[in-house]
Amino acid sequence: MGLERQLIAYTEERGFGLWLADSRMGYRTGNWFHVRGYDADRVREHEEANDPDSRPVTICLPVTFVGPARVGSTNALLKLLRSLPFVGIIGTSNTTLDDLAFIHMQLSVRGLTTGDLVKANRRLADGVRSHHGGPLDVLGDVFRALDRREEFEANTRNGPELVLRAYDYKTLVRNVFPCIPPPGRRRMAIWFSWQIECEDSGLVNVMKGLYEAFQMTALIDMKTRAWTSREESPNIEYLICRRVDYSLLRGKGKISIPKDVIDKRFKDNDLERPASRFSMNLEAAWKTKLASIGGFRELTVAWREAWLGHWEPASY
Repeated sequence: MGLERQLIAYTEERGFGLWLADSRMGYRTGNWFHVRGYDADRVREHEEANDPDSRPVTICLPVTFVGPARVGSTNALLKLLRSLPFVGIIGTSNTTLDDLAFIHMQLSVRGLTTGDLVKANRRLADGVRSHHGGPLDVLGDVFRALDRREEFEANTRNGPELVLRAYDYKTLVRNVFPCIPPPGRRRMAIWFSWQIECEDSGLVNVMKGLYEAFQMTALIDMKTRAWTSREESPNIEYLICRRVDYSLLRGKGKISIPKDVIDKRFKDNDLERPASRFSMNLEAAWKTKLASIGGFRELTVAWREAWLGHWEPASY
């Protein structure tokens, strides 16, 4: 309870939203409890009070660290990055599979704008030794390629701890990409999951089928391969998948869609909510698109994460 009170106080001060997952034994994964909502005005006030020169994030550098699940490795990475005055941490997630940890972070770099993307990505491709060297070495290559060499080398006081905790981690770095501010319209979450027999093109077929299913629900025009409207476009929030016993590819993901679009196109009635009708339509269209491929054992679309897989065991 002490940690919960600290989290609630932290979110209240900064205006952040807070949901807590239900982790009780015997309860299905995906049950979340709403604690407090996001307060945009409070976020703006807090930013202006603490950093008058703050600006919206316009670029993002995704970095993923993979290595043994070791106590203190995530903390060591965060300590190093927080000690760099030109780096901001937009978000971070930590997933553990057996004894292997996947630590994913989204970083912002001060002074780097959308106009610098082409040049920055070219330099990252030429100068970063992904897969070789520890996180400290690869991060050094990244920030040198982004013209932050002196600042990085002057602020590596937490480097020894990182070397101790994550010396054998692999570091995956790709391109810098632009961050598009979300529209003011309220968006709702739609969850999807699948199980399909493993093939080299398994994930491609699954996602292509889902993409084509949006056409059948009139949210995309396949002739132009463009969303009917930029603000109406479904956005993939996250996607995870893994092989199970080398025979199945199992995964799930989350998509956000403007709520008013769903409410308008799938009218409410006495028995079903618009979100339920949309989920059933998208699921049926998705199954139709993948029927010719075969090999799938479960495809589910729902507007509650806990309903994924219907009543089948949900472990990913």
